[in-house]
Amino acid sequence: MNTIWVLFIKDWKLFLNDKVAVFISYLVPAMLIFVMGNVFDIGGKKNNNVGPSGIRIAIVDTHQSRLSQAIVADMKRSESFRVTDTYTNEEGVELPLTEQRARDMIFNNRLRYALIIDEQFIEDGFKLRMKWLINGRNRIETQMAEGLLQKTLFTSYFSNLTQLPSIQEYADRMAEGFEQYGRPLAEWMADQYDIETEEIMESILSKQWLSLGVTEFSDPSDAQTEGNDGEDPGENLGDAFLGEMLQIEQEQVFGKQVKNIMATISVAGYAMMFMLFAISSASANLHNERLTGIYLRLLSSPVTRSDILWSKYIYNVSVAFSQVVFLFLVSWVIFRTDIFNSFGQLLLVCLFVSAVVTCFGMLLAAFSKNFAQANGVGTLLILSMSAVGGVWFPVSMLPESVQVFSKFTITYWSMEAFLATLYEGKNIIEMLPILGVLTAITVGITAISMWRFKRADLF
Repeated sequence: MNTIWVLFIKDWKLFLNDKVAVFISYLVPAMLIFVMGNVFDIGGKKNNNVGPSGIRIAIVDTHQSRLSQAIVADMKRSESFRVTDTYTNEEGVELPLTEQRARDMIFNNRLRYALIIDEQFIEDGFKLRMKWLINGRNRIETQMAEGLLQKTLFTSYFSNLTQLPSIQEYADRMAEGFEQYGRPLAEWMADQYDIETEEIMESILSKQWLSLGVTEFSDPSDAQTEGNDGEDPGENLGDAFLGEMLQIEQEQVFGKQVKNIMATISVAGYAMMFMLFAISSASANLHNERLTGIYLRLLSSPVTRSDILWSKYIYNVSVAFSQVVFLFLVSWVIFRTDIFNSFGQLLLVCLFVSAVVTCFGMLLAAFSKNFAQANGVGTLLILSMSAVGGVWFPVSMLPESVQVFSKFTITYWSMEAFLATLYEGKNIIEMLPILGVLTAITVGITAISMWRFKRADLF
């Protein structure tokens, strides 16, 4: 037994001395639990309001009625949305948003949704009509945003019901008639229910009856009763009522012609992640090649360190490029994704992404002491970037504090480049900002890697 115990302690010591194994065993799953827990609200921190947070949405209110202003205020109070309803012109003056400017902001990807409240806002005295502009590049996020919008509007509609002119006019006439003829009824109600007559009169005359039960009835599903066939007629009635009272005209600003966009986005995301794994491993293989003594033989010939590094760099770019193009072609064969509408531009984007991925792999190799360390740290960084960079799920589903880090990942900008080409249909000129960011990252990481390789003992 003593021998077994000694061997047990030996294995633990070896494991703890292997920092890479410790990272992969503990840090990586802990990071994934943190991210997934925040996305799906495992700890209940969002009060069971699972879904996106801080979704940027523009609101254009040209109706400027008390009801429309109340709805805008309710949207601003919602934790799910981050509302923009003004802009600053060239003179530095803050002005209300216009519909055209909201469309431009969606087209430039500054936001993905806009709610338009125009002159046709109130119809037939009590029906509300609005326009919902979307950039539906991510169907999961779009469906969640639409559900949250409907819930917020439905609640706001009933909470501010008295702001409707038709309801106010009816309430005024009812209060006037009750003041003249309703006291006997109020006295009878007071006698039956043990309530003061003046309290009933005040409630009617002050129109408090309009808001009775409004705050509690904030969702159509609250009026549910079971049907004979197991259906929920209360929910059906609520949905029908919601569709009758709130008519939202949806318009997709661009991307209407794209086929099977979800397959395209999924392929782009997972191609990005597996390309990172493949190229990081290939770059880390520099350490294994050193152990074979191949560098000593190469350096004894007319070959320099720069020659070795640049050949490895170009090789990895070519491998990454062939891998991502192959996966897009496979997606076209299986899912018939739209990749040939701008295939030349897609190839250019693949080249930029391959370059930045290769730079990431070379950076890992430059700062790692051996192959195992490079692979371990690479796994941690790749999974982290995939989680917060929009590869697995929309960035908006993450906590706002985590969303800040998304734009500092190469996965985020690579996905932006793919989506701008395949979904938004932007040309090269319009994509220059995204390609500029990818170029800056590539140049910066390459410079750091070259500096590190000159001072490391790899060769």
